[in-house]
Order: sequence, then structure tokens, then C-alpha cells
Amino acid sequence: MPALADLEIRPHPAQARAPGTRKPLFYSDGTPVPLFPDQRSIWLGGALVGYTGTAPEAPITLIRRQPAHIRGLILDAVRRELGTQPKGISQPPSHEDVLAAERERLSQYDSPEDDDSDGDDE
Repeated sequence: MPALADLEIRPHPAQARAPGTRKPLFYSDGTPVPLFPDQRSIWLGGALVGYTGTAPEAPITLIRRQPAHIRGLILDAVRRELGTQPKGISQPPSHEDVLAAERERLSQYDSPEDDDSDGDDE
């Protein structure tokens, strides 16, 4: 079970590049210049699980579904490490929700509203 020790808030992984040459940019101490300096990435157990911004109410966007207790750990870590109060957490829908929505969408095509197979308009 992941714990707070397995959770890291890092700079966004995209690296800025020099115009024209497209070569990666680095600060004088050798660290990469981030492409999105106002965004952070959220890592859990070495895997990227989401993003957040550094603005006071920036939401947390997860790229993988997480159970409620993990979302709570992420929210606490962002509050503590960035000193922000995230507006909320969004995450992708579950596979079950996607399948249910697709079944609902397709069901409208399953039953014809008016089967006039005899060709009579009346």
C-alpha cells in the first residue's frame, strides 16, 4: 500500500528547449529548465500519477484513477509542500462508468421507435 513516503511533488517533467536549435536548456547548476515553471508533477511509487499548479487554488489533475485514501494523501502533500489550497481533484472515469455510458448511448439504437415494416404509412 503506497504511503506518504512514496509520494513526491516534482517540477513538471517537460524541459524547455532553445529556440532554433531545440537543444534542451539547463540552469548553471546543471538542473533542467522546466517548460512549465508554474506546474508540478505528482509521483507515487516512482510512477507519474498527476499534475498541479503552483497558483493558490490550482486544481489537481490525476492521469490515473486513485482510491480515496490516496487522493487524500496527494491533497495533503500538495497543501504542505506547495502551501496552496487546491480547488479540487479530477481523475479519469472508471472503466465501469465508461462502459455504462457507452451502453446507454448505444441503447438508443437498439429499439426502433416505429417499425413500419409492412410499408403501410397508416
